[in-house]
Amino acid sequence: MRKIVLLAMAIFALSFAAGPASAQEAAQKAAIATVVDEAFVRWSGSWAIDTYNDGSAEVQDVAAISESKLVVTGTFVFTRIFKRHSIEFTATVNVSGGKMVVTKLSYKDTTASPPRTASKNNP
Repeated sequence: MRKIVLLAMAIFALSFAAGPASAQEAAQKAAIATVVDEAFVRWSGSWAIDTYNDGSAEVQDVAAISESKLVVTGTFVFTRIFKRHSIEFTATVNVSGGKMVVTKLSYKDTTASPPRTASKNNP
């Protein structure tokens, strides 16, 4: 019985400890998504046919490649001829002085035939 109580207490403590880390990760991803979204808004102003759906950037993964540089992957939504599409993006984000700046943004348009890759530095 004592082992069950200790196990239950350990599970409770671990789940409580994991909560703030998950909340912190979610907040980080949301902040990065906002910066990526702003970059897509600027870049999409030059798109001829497609329309970027503002606020659609969603971050799935963040990897630090140095103290000040992140590689971010996720998805975004755009509209092409009245049809919405969701595709993946990759972004390089520099972090300095508490500010984030997207230095490279790219995606592979799997909805095009043939699929095409597009990328923009300092979008």
